[in-house]
Amino acid sequence: RSGYGAAALRALPGYLAAQYPAQTQFYLTVNCDNGVAHRSYLQNGWTDLGALYHKGRSGPQHILRLSL
Repeated sequence: RSGYGAAALRALPGYLAAQYPAQTQFYLTVNCDNGVAHRSYLQNGWTDLGALYHKGRSGPQHILRLSL
């Protein structure tokens, strides 16, 4: 494991704040089969909204939010 993904997730809030200063909330989806990614986002400040997105081709996905 190289830690690049974790480092990118730690850097993401600062990047988003700099690129989108008027935006305070960001959303993404993570496939329900990708537990590693889901846990990584949760460990780096994202919140699981407790709802699933079902319309994508990749199957059900968790909806996550990052509040800055």
